[in-house]
Amino acid sequence: MEPNVISTATTSQLVSTMIGDRIIRRDFYPLYGPPFSNYRRLSPGPCAAFWSAFRVTPGDGGTVNQLGTNTLSSAQQSSQEVGFGYTFQAYHPPGYPITVTDYWFDVAVEAGPISLDCAKGSIQLQMLDSRFMPAPGIPPVETPLSARYVNTTLTLAASLLAGKQYTLLFNSKVEISLPAGGHGYGEVIAKFPKLTVSYLRPAGFPLMAEGLAVETLDLNGAHLALKAADERAEVLLQSVSYKEIAQAGAAGFGAFRDGN
Repeated sequence: MEPNVISTATTSQLVSTMIGDRIIRRDFYPLYGPPFSNYRRLSPGPCAAFWSAFRVTPGDGGTVNQLGTNTLSSAQQSSQEVGFGYTFQAYHPPGYPITVTDYWFDVAVEAGPISLDCAKGSIQLQMLDSRFMPAPGIPPVETPLSARYVNTTLTLAASLLAGKQYTLLFNSKVEISLPAGGHGYGEVIAKFPKLTVSYLRPAGFPLMAEGLAVETLDLNGAHLALKAADERAEVLLQSVSYKEIAQAGAAGFGAFRDGN
């Protein structure tokens, strides 16, 4: 059946459609402003053995993820994740006895160039619960990067507790694990040009505006929770306004870290 348009947001980033009368689909495109966040995790945090750099450009969904070694006096390992987070509330019509909603998240990926020298690269989808911990029973989806350029779509399927807040992370990951004296470098340049969120509406249940108002998102709490989950990691989950995205321009948001 051809999709029927239910509603169109006031910005070009979001279009909602209905397929048949049960599956509701929302398409998101950059700019990735609220309820999206810039995401980065370096684990462990800055140390003498490694240097790292990252950049995210929510204006076009772009990311740069770089991780390299300094002098390894002993066996060492490190990883860096760079991407975006989408925070939302699972569908739950008030007053209706629904406990679980089935979701599908399709993330388009345009990765490349990819440079991996004694390093591993991948693209990940991860679901966090309302405490910003890995959602129970929802394993992450990950695809290794073994070519110079990769264009693909990753899908994460999840049964989510109705009315609860979740955050979907979609990011690149670079990992290095080497013995003493080893040298490694990894760089993944990737864009995430589209996120499609679909859920199954139970028969007889009403349409409603799902999602959370931006002002209700506890992103400061999210940052603290993510940091507490791995005290050695350096974690960023940063919501930026459309004005801040415009001011940052092509430079985006990022940093360089060197343990030396």
